[in-house]
Amino acid sequence: MTELDRAAARARLAAATPAPWSNATGARGEEDWTWIIGGDVEGEMFRPDVLHIVLGPDGSVEDQPHLSAADADLVANAPGDLTAALDLLDEQQDMLEQQAEVLKAHATALPAMTDELRVLRAQRDAVLALHPASAPWIATAQAPRGFTKVVRGCPLCRSEGPCSTRKAIEP
Repeated sequence: MTELDRAAARARLAAATPAPWSNATGARGEEDWTWIIGGDVEGEMFRPDVLHIVLGPDGSVEDQPHLSAADADLVANAPGDLTAALDLLDEQQDMLEQQAEVLKAHATALPAMTDELRVLRAQRDAVLALHPASAPWIATAQAPRGFTKVVRGCPLCRSEGPCSTRKAIEP
């Protein structure tokens, strides 16, 4: 890919005769000639601020009464600038197409992922229901002989307060 120096290309555009540019073909004597004209050509087209290049029938530059160095620089760099700009545009288009494919794949997978998430949340809620944060239960092993001790916590894990299972999965 040709690298585009955007700052240099913009500087060339700014320094050259402003758009619009046009070309025209016409007869000059018995031969066809081409004129390249740039700038505001209303009225007199041979003013110094108007780009005016005359090309002979064989493509040779016959006359350039108003070809500035900036216009010549712009024309000379146009193929490279345009090639680089089009390469960059193609690269960006390819990236956009790849991103569109990724987004399409995500959009296709989203309903299944949503259903899976719903199932996982239901499973989490079922586990949390088995492990209450604060339920009374009798801790006979912790009580002195002949006494019962009632504690609040998870009766399944036999822990006081929230159990490690609840702590691990609580949102």
